Amino acid sequence: MPVIAPPRPKSSVKHFGRSRPKSRASAAEDATPEPDKESNKTNAFLNLPQELKLQIVEYLPTRDIPSIRMISESWAAAGAPSFFRDGFTVRPHLDDMDRLYQVVTKPEIAKGIRYIEFFAGDVDRVQLANAIGRQEQRLKYATGGQLSKVWKLVDNIFDETRMREHCKAEILDQCLPLLPNLEVLKINSLNCPLRDIENPFCIAWAEMEAEFDFEDENASHFLDSRISIQRYSDILTSAMKCENIQKLDLDCFPIDYFRPEDEFTNAIPENGRLSALQPSPQLRDHLSHITDLRMAVVGAGHPMHYDPEMGHKMAELMGCFQNIISLDFSYEEADDETDECLLGFEDTFYRIEYPHLHSLRLSGCDSTEEDLGRFLFAHKRTLRYLHIGEAGCTPEERTWKDVLTDLRDHMALEKFELYVPEVEGGRIYDMYWQTVVSHPGRGKIKDAKLLELYVLGKCPWPMADEDPRDEGWKRKFGAEDIKLLDLGEEELRDLLGEEWETDGSGDEDSDEDMDDEDAYNSDHLYYDDYDSMDDDLLGFEAGHMGTEEDLNGGEWEDMDMDADDHEERIAQLFA
Repeated sequence: MPVIAPPRPKSSVKHFGRSRPKSRASAAEDATPEPDKESNKTNAFLNLPQELKLQIVEYLPTRDIPSIRMISESWAAAGAPSFFRDGFTVRPHLDDMDRLYQVVTKPEIAKGIRYIEFFAGDVDRVQLANAIGRQEQRLKYATGGQLSKVWKLVDNIFDETRMREHCKAEILDQCLPLLPNLEVLKINSLNCPLRDIENPFCIAWAEMEAEFDFEDENASHFLDSRISIQRYSDILTSAMKCENIQKLDLDCFPIDYFRPEDEFTNAIPENGRLSALQPSPQLRDHLSHITDLRMAVVGAGHPMHYDPEMGHKMAELMGCFQNIISLDFSYEEADDETDECLLGFEDTFYRIEYPHLHSLRLSGCDSTEEDLGRFLFAHKRTLRYLHIGEAGCTPEERTWKDVLTDLRDHMALEKFELYVPEVEGGRIYDMYWQTVVSHPGRGKIKDAKLLELYVLGKCPWPMADEDPRDEGWKRKFGAEDIKLLDLGEEELRDLLGEEWETDGSGDEDSDEDMDDEDAYNSDHLYYDDYDSMDDDLLGFEAGHMGTEEDLNGGEWEDMDMDADDHEERIAQLFA
């Protein structure tokens, strides 16, 4: 009879994989040790003075701010003002309007927002779809065959619910006043709302920018004017209620805003705010807190007709910004031989006085030297920085040397830049009037810098001709040594002389001292009163520009202003 072995005792060792797994909550509790409150009391990092914590946060990248705020309550308070140190962005393909609404409910974070940028989301859907179609093969390669990722972003932008909420006036009316330190507001229409240029959607956007007139050669841009008018009017009317905002940057203000209402029947949704930006004394009061204005104006192209009255209203709107210190204005001139809208704008704009105007940038207006000169000399008491951009001025009766000589003799400019194509030397200042450094080590003075030295009265006329040639300016000398910029006026004259050597390509010209006969012909400055203008609205009195006798004498009446009141603001803007 077989012997039955006694049963083995059960092992106390648990076999792998047979134990019952703990719940995630239990595992988390085991993995998270209990905070040692006693050690926290002696932790030097946690107990740093609040002032030192704020300084540490200032040196951190913005992306690290959320992490440091999780350390402790005191660190959370230190990081709150810097949470949106780089500004707050509202994009059309995301729920950023809801995010803005949540942020303003936290005052410690809201007070740190000084800059806000709205991507208007006013792109024309057909233009965007056509661009994606033209780049279909490239986009398929960039997305690994998943072109649906690009179309998903398009659908997000034009989602009905999101379109209805994006830049909604009622939400902005609640949110913007709760940003107590908001100083700069920008509306962006032309740039892609995604920052990553390698993103397939950005590739499609770049194609749209380059070839938006591929199927319609008369199109002037790729925006939907109906949406543009709605978004710009909602944002601006809300911004007018925030007196802490000082700077406005309007990327593509739609001049169709000033089109007669009957021409937009059934095209623009009924909105009481569409009349809020119509020029009036009340609007001038609402805009009195704006000291820095950058505005680019665009039209819808064909088949719309732009008449002088629309340009007139556009200029009247700009005349309502009476307290601006800095003005950067660009206009997209029509391809037609005569842009009637531009003519109406210039007839009105060049009669406006800005009592505190310190910096002026002007592009695209294609103004005559007479119109522009009248405006500049009317502001000679305050104007110190001047940039004449591409198509900013086209002399008709006189040469560029004459125009720049007038600026030298009649203005008191401190910085000056005349547009010079990139192949001829490029920019010398950025949009903030900071010096642009390019091609380090080459030691070549740019053409624009030489012209500035002449306008500032620091050197004789540096060019071989009085106007640029087809290929650009031709200098009297090589001007390769950048060290020339460190020399004073007398040193330059001693070094270069009144008759500089040419490089053999141009005529040798001698520069003569200016006398009274070379001064600006003051008859060009005189103009008749415009009966159709509301002088009180534009901010000056009839005849304030001086009598004909005053003009012929070369003297202008001083404009009434209290410079001391604005000295501090000027220093902040142009330090």
